[in-house]
Amino acid sequence: MLLWMGGVVMWRCASRQLAVAYIYWLVGLMCMATSTAISWFRTPLYFPSLPDIGHDMLPMVITVWGMDAHRMCDSLMYLTATTTLVFALCTPGWRIILRRFFVIYGTLMFLRSITLLATSLPDPYPLCEEYVPGTYDWGDMPWSEVLIEFMGMFGPNEHASLTCGDLIFSGHTILFVLCAMTWHTYYTPMHMYMLNPVKLSIWVISIIGTVLLIVTRMHWTIDIMLAYFITVVVWNAYHSVCRDLFKGWRLKHVIWIDGAIIYPFISWLEIGTSYKQYHSRHQNKKLH
Repeated sequence: MLLWMGGVVMWRCASRQLAVAYIYWLVGLMCMATSTAISWFRTPLYFPSLPDIGHDMLPMVITVWGMDAHRMCDSLMYLTATTTLVFALCTPGWRIILRRFFVIYGTLMFLRSITLLATSLPDPYPLCEEYVPGTYDWGDMPWSEVLIEFMGMFGPNEHASLTCGDLIFSGHTILFVLCAMTWHTYYTPMHMYMLNPVKLSIWVISIIGTVLLIVTRMHWTIDIMLAYFITVVVWNAYHSVCRDLFKGWRLKHVIWIDGAIIYPFISWLEIGTSYKQYHSRHQNKKLH
């Protein structure tokens, strides 16, 4: 579905920066899908359940009205993503919003590609014991089957909606939080309220979606907590660099990769960005 969203964006926009941002996201998606396919063959089987505070507090739900409960999480995630896409495309600065969304999302997927392979936890979802083949050492990895698993994630089958072993950190939570952060940062209502009902609603939906991940046992609580923290930090870090560029501050790199790759890349992406947008009656909110 996100591939289709990206196609819509590419069709509507000739911006080189947006095109590069989309390609960056697409490469991140491929890397994450590769790590997810490998994780399928690294998942420990017949491992005792780990102590988890979220699982202790919330009862497990596997099926709802005869449908696998994990599909409810997927449906809510797609609904949230589609609503956010429509909001972004209807916003005057939609190129800026989508460009930043793709870059931040791609970065998070690159990070997740690493953490998925770093440590393999037993999957708490009961159906995974029936599907996964067991733990393979790297030297015995069946790479042909990994390729089949990789291709299956992009097809209309069970593997496209259910993956096992891809736990730290939660991919569903990344998208839920990114959508909420998009509304939180770029939505400015005509009238200001102490508590914005639209922003509150999108956060409530995102939180419900992540709670469903625990209820359905698709993730451990730590997977979701880390996803929340990392997503918010990366989002704020990117926008902090954008604010520094807008103020004309010279960015001082901390490590080599900052000065050689990250800062120049963001500077190029933000060329020509218009910040004089999103004026409201009570405040001058700039797109930054």
